[in-house]
Amino acid sequence: MSQQINISDETYRDVQAMLAGSDEPVDVDAFVDRTLQKRLFFETVRKVQDRNKDVDPDVLQQEIEDAIAEVRAARRKDTGTSPGANRS
Repeated sequence: MSQQINISDETYRDVQAMLAGSDEPVDVDAFVDRTLQKRLFFETVRKVQDRNKDVDPDVLQQEIEDAIAEVRAARRKDTGTSPGANRS
């Protein structure tokens, strides 16, 4: 889905000039999209960190490792491969 975001002509020209002076392609739409995606990502990270601020890091790490092990075991079962079988 694509939506339109309106910015002032001055801001558009400023962003174009900034991009023209860097190694980035001068594509304001792509720049705005990437910038907003980064902002959303970091906001999500901040919310997760806030939600987990009282969780013991060792407990959290163990839960992550357990979840990864479960997913890997399920994939091995589904594909019939052993760990590392697809590595070169």
